[in-house]
Amino acid sequence: MCINMIPCLTAEVNRKTHLNRQLFSFCCRFVRQVWLIFASDYIIIDTTATKNGDHADMKRADSIFSELQSTIPAGEYGPSGSAFITVRELARKYSCSLHCALDVFDRLLDGCLILSIGKRSYVTTGPCGSRTPLGKFLSESQRDMLGILLQDSSNPFFGSLIRHLYTVAAGNRYQLIVSCTGGSPEREREILDLFLKLGCRGVFSCVPVSKQQEPLFRNYPLPLVTLAEESHLPNTDVILVNNYTAGRQIAKHLMKCGCCSFAYVTEADYIESDRRLKGFRDYLHENGSELNDENIFVVTQPDSGIISREIGWFTTNLLNRTRQLGIPLPLGIFCVHDLLAVETSRAVKRYRPAKYKPFCIPDDVMIAGFDDLPIAAAVTPTLTTVSYRYSAMAETAFGVMTDYITNPDHVPKQYEISSSLIIRESTSQSSVFSNITGING
Repeated sequence: MCINMIPCLTAEVNRKTHLNRQLFSFCCRFVRQVWLIFASDYIIIDTTATKNGDHADMKRADSIFSELQSTIPAGEYGPSGSAFITVRELARKYSCSLHCALDVFDRLLDGCLILSIGKRSYVTTGPCGSRTPLGKFLSESQRDMLGILLQDSSNPFFGSLIRHLYTVAAGNRYQLIVSCTGGSPEREREILDLFLKLGCRGVFSCVPVSKQQEPLFRNYPLPLVTLAEESHLPNTDVILVNNYTAGRQIAKHLMKCGCCSFAYVTEADYIESDRRLKGFRDYLHENGSELNDENIFVVTQPDSGIISREIGWFTTNLLNRTRQLGIPLPLGIFCVHDLLAVETSRAVKRYRPAKYKPFCIPDDVMIAGFDDLPIAAAVTPTLTTVSYRYSAMAETAFGVMTDYITNPDHVPKQYEISSSLIIRESTSQSSVFSNITGING
């Protein structure tokens, strides 16, 4: 018998890393459930449930959770920050077993509808008032500290923005804690929970919110201010550039420069609610030109090496099609940010067709970016781009956050920062830079 077990034991050893992760996850869930049991003063645990009983409990838990998904946000258990009922009270209210009540609690925690701290659970349907039980509990450990949730620490745009925000915060005796998610949804939740435990008064979010993550952000108990990302969550202030007007600025400039056809390069994080694209496309349509769907390219991978290859592939196909169909030049390409514009410029310069002469920038192809990063003025040819004051965005964001923290009647809304068009060599043969502001047409 022992000999027959040796292959199984060897296989288990080979899978130890995977099993350790599973064991850790199981232990966390087990400890949480045991804690909820003690928090509810349960002493006797029924472990005699049959398979049919488990199935019935699961169906009952589905029904209860579905009901609570509606009644908790509707305020039946009080506003955000109110104390939530215990496991025992939940089982008593719905006449269900302990196993079923624990299952429902787990789902509520995973769905961010409640938050468990110590022996208490609280309703979380957005920022909690300072007079609520959760608000009072958090205020005991809160300091003049703000969290910043960042997706990519190497992003030069957010690097510049955070430096300006740090200057404004330091001038008001606030500390900033910056943490990077690396694009991981699980990491986002860990960091937001950490900001709560550290005593942050509010959080600046610099990450795009997917539909999967909406409950986490919508129900978060601290004030949230989103920077440079679109958000339609009711509990979140949004600070961003007037992207729609900026898109129209670029379209107007490219048409004025004589561009006859157009392309747009963006990223997957932007495309769902891309106001720059909408403004760009609307202006072209209103003035007798069109941006064809085949000329809109979405970069799918954040890795710089993959981005370079993807843009190279798109640019080669675009320029080949332009030659073969005899599309009039110059071609105007608008990129959602400067880093993509730089890669597009490099791809155009690398393009060497066998039967045709290369394309020249800006005579044959004009390229415009967004954000006015330092690299835009350092590349050759220098890059036309949209600029705005980082300091203005930082000052607005900090002012909105402090009002959100101190004003119980604060109503979240969207704030837009004005922008300027910086014309450089990629759309003009002139080496003189021009600032064009306030273009709405």
